[in-house]
Order: sequence, then C-alpha cells, then structure tokens
Amino acid sequence: MTPSLTALLCDLDGLLIDSEPLAMLALEQLLQHHGHASDPLIAQQLIGRRAHDNAELLIAHYGLPYTVLDLIAEQRHRANTLIEQQVEPMPGAAALLQGAQALGLQLAVATSSSRPYLQMVLRKFGWQHHFAATVTGEEVAHGKPAPDIFLQAATLLEQEPARCLVLEDSPPGVAAGLAAGAQVIAVPNPLTAPLEFPPAPRMESLHAVLDYLQQHVAKE
Repeated sequence: MTPSLTALLCDLDGLLIDSEPLAMLALEQLLQHHGHASDPLIAQQLIGRRAHDNAELLIAHYGLPYTVLDLIAEQRHRANTLIEQQVEPMPGAAALLQGAQALGLQLAVATSSSRPYLQMVLRKFGWQHHFAATVTGEEVAHGKPAPDIFLQAATLLEQEPARCLVLEDSPPGVAAGLAAGAQVIAVPNPLTAPLEFPPAPRMESLHAVLDYLQQHVAKE
C-alpha cells in the first residue's frame, strides 16, 4: 500500500517556472559568440542537472575557453538576466502551491540552480511563504539523478521520503526522486516531453497534479 502523502517536493525550472527556453536562448547566444551552433543532443543533456556538471560537459564538447567556474558565471549572468526580466510561471503553478498548502502538505523546493537564483525567483512571484524548506544543487554532494537533493529536502521537512511526492519535469529529476524512495509524478514541459523518462506516473499539467492531490490527500 502506498504511504499517505505529507509533503510536496517541487523542482523549479521547467516545473514551476517556464525558464528553460530562456536558459537555452542564453546558451545559444554564448555559443554563437564563440562561433558554435548549439547541438540539440547536448542541450537535452543539460536539463535538470547542476551548473558544475553542465559546465564540464559544455567545455569538453565545444572546447570553450573557460574554466568551469568562469563558464558558470558567464552563463548565469546571461540566463539570469533574461529569466529575471521575462520568465513566467508555468500554468497552474500558483494554484498548485496554494492548494497543496490548503491540503496540509509541507512544501519544499529542490532545484539544481543556485541559491541567489532561487531567491530571485521566489521574490519575483511572491512564493517565499509557501516553502518550509529549500535546497539547491550547490548544497548537496551529488546532483540529480542522484537522490541527495530530495533526501535533504525530506530531512529538512522532517518527513519520510516515502511520504513525499516529488514533482519533476526532467528525466534526471524523476530518477533522483525515485532513487530517494519518494513518490514521483513527471510533469514534462514542451522541451522535455520528447525525452525518455524513468518509469513514473506522468501528468500533462500542474492543474492535473492539483486535481490528483485534492482527490487523494483529502481522503487520507
């Protein structure tokens, strides 16, 4: 029997906010600056992973003239400027956060992005009060698809991982949630929908996730 849910662990980019197209645009601009065209297969591998891991991949594949730390700084500057100015919440994000809290679930964000970036996004949309815990990729030993980030979020909430529901838009994120022993729902966005996901329930929108929670959590 599946344990009853007590917590919701949310990814950020591509799940709560529609940031991934802007991040990809920033990457394309950086590559063009150095005379490269973006390789779609490499771009797919970047989704859901930590900045350090992505920087190593980009330097190795494109031969970019950066150290890992310098490339992280350059790409963050480009992407964060676009995202802060233009990003919108994913459809249903605000309703999901409000509805999950109303159901008595504890909420956490578990994102591969940096803490300053996370704080910027939470301020932009006024979401700070929704989350009892936040974890970033820089604060755990291993990034997604390792389970560290979701295990840390569950620990901060003082919840068993098996009673947490992880919401993820990317294959590495889904793999991380499953490895943590959490319940997992994949909510792909247009960029990640064509990718191959680990076996997990899949929903088409955050509206559908809220409907699911309202049907199940309220009855437990």
